[in-house]
Amino acid sequence: MTSFNKPAPKTNPLLWLGFGKLAREFSQLSEASDYQLHAICRSEKLDYSGFSPILSDVGEPKNYRSILQSDNLNLVITLTPAQRSDEAYRDGYVAPTKALCELFERENLSPRRIVFVSSTGVYGQSDGGWVDESSDASAEYFSGRRIREAEDRLLATGLPVVCLRFSGIYGAGRNRLLQKVMSDARSVDPKNPEMIVEGAWTNRVHQHDCARAISHVLSLESPQEIYLGTDDLPVINAEVYQHIADSLGLPIVYRVSNDEPKAKRLSNQRLKQSGFSFDYGNFKEGYRETLAAFVAANETALSELRQALK
Repeated sequence: MTSFNKPAPKTNPLLWLGFGKLAREFSQLSEASDYQLHAICRSEKLDYSGFSPILSDVGEPKNYRSILQSDNLNLVITLTPAQRSDEAYRDGYVAPTKALCELFERENLSPRRIVFVSSTGVYGQSDGGWVDESSDASAEYFSGRRIREAEDRLLATGLPVVCLRFSGIYGAGRNRLLQKVMSDARSVDPKNPEMIVEGAWTNRVHQHDCARAISHVLSLESPQEIYLGTDDLPVINAEVYQHIADSLGLPIVYRVSNDEPKAKRLSNQRLKQSGFSFDYGNFKEGYRETLAAFVAANETALSELRQALK
């Protein structure tokens, strides 16, 4: 593994490609004050939370070439496809990464560090076993394959790249599972409110800890090239659904249909051994605030559902 030995001086420039929830979360960290924050954006009308916006498409690095030439530049890359298709993932991940690498190579630029926010979707294991950074990363689906392609292009430059492979990100404003449980509640038989699901291991990480992990690997003197960003507790999907249902006051009972859970369990030991600790070590800790906000915002609908299931 390559290691990089340039500690971050205060007020280093940090350029964020793909401004969104993680960038906003990062800006709330006390460590954010160590950097001059810049973000590539398509509109100046948004709230950039302390970042100085630079108008450009991420895939056109020649438009923000001047900041890429900055001394001691830190670069954080958080890309998002326009839709869920192979072409969109190619255009959203591979194409901008390729353009960026070609500019670095052509102009002999060397940022202090590049943090590429990746995904544990690059792993295709589904036998319920444990997976870590040394495991084979051969994705089953096009999304993971395209993200891995972008990783490989960055790593091939020999630049100081760190790939942070996050598992399922959750937190404020990410209510997909909560809405799923509400949808389940609407579909069950009130006389027998039981939901049968295929049991599978799930892994997740709170978006606050994602931002903290990005800050952490930026600060390391000798980071490794790949880290898994996932909390301490892989958990069966039905257990998560049940906890959410109970927290919402919905009398649904989730049961699994299989004895051996599928998917995979992800290890965070490399990240923790580098000195990182999680503020939200498991999903129950992490969902507490999100559930409270969701209940407050949806009390009428929840009350009606509870009444219908009596």
